[in-house]
Amino acid sequence: MTGGEIGSAVQLACLLEASASKPGNVTPGRRFRDMSYEDFLASAAAIGPAFTRAGERGLGATILEAIQATRRWTRGNTNLGIILLAAPLARAAAVGGPLHEGVRRELEASTVEDAVLAYEAIRLASPGGLGSAAEADVRDRPTVTLRHAMQLSAHRDSIAQEWASGFDITFGCGVPALRAALAAGKKPEQVKEDLAYALEQVPKIGEETKDLPAEGIALDSPQFAVLSARADAAAASGRIDEAAAAYEEILSKVKYDTPWAAPEKDLRSAQRLARLLRTLTSLYVQAGDETKAEAIRKRRQELARMWEARLPANPVVKGLRM
Repeated sequence: MTGGEIGSAVQLACLLEASASKPGNVTPGRRFRDMSYEDFLASAAAIGPAFTRAGERGLGATILEAIQATRRWTRGNTNLGIILLAAPLARAAAVGGPLHEGVRRELEASTVEDAVLAYEAIRLASPGGLGSAAEADVRDRPTVTLRHAMQLSAHRDSIAQEWASGFDITFGCGVPALRAALAAGKKPEQVKEDLAYALEQVPKIGEETKDLPAEGIALDSPQFAVLSARADAAAASGRIDEAAAAYEEILSKVKYDTPWAAPEKDLRSAQRLARLLRTLTSLYVQAGDETKAEAIRKRRQELARMWEARLPANPVVKGLRM
């Protein structure tokens, strides 16, 4: 996508979000004392230029410029959340390639400087209920990358949870619901209803997954996104053994809807399993347990060898070993 297309897409996303019916929030027919629907429209228009240049600089710079542009037009916090979510999507779209993989790449590449600029943006937006944190508090100068800072907050903030999980709720819940509704030829209002229903399930999943579901976990499901985000947050906080145990339990509960969706049959499933195995290997290495790390590493290598025999020149297959 070109920079202009990305800027327009982000503006449109903000306009659609502002115009959707959201109980307890500002809508076209409902305002707050200090914030109106028109404030959200002005904010959507204001951030276009910042996102047009998203491919030219780091995530933190885009986030800060977008918030600064917003504050020139509105007094309240109208769009901090959507800006934090849109920045990795916009940069990945500018770079090109599969969007989810691109978002994961951009999150991993975030820097301490990105965190410094994003913290400045958050303070400028001044969201309600910000609270304080024992580590990487937004009022302090950060010493960790922006991704790491988000991981530290993932247990108490849904935006941070999405950053920590690599946008698995967006791509594991929202995108499939959107594609299914469009493929079924549904009208725009029905598409919005399907999306709203799918995303309404996310908080419920978080509440219902204090323990792993006995029936199993699909690697492209919101359940996996929530549970892996918790494990990632534990790892980011230095609780490596806890994170490894969480991923081991997820691995033991992995399920596939049909035999044809198993990683031995479906390359997409193989990719997801390889990512899980790669994460678990890294955790065991950090924990100093080379025996378990090698066992998980061999499992991923066996999966890669099987697919290499079938599709030797496929770039996705080559990625199973990386």
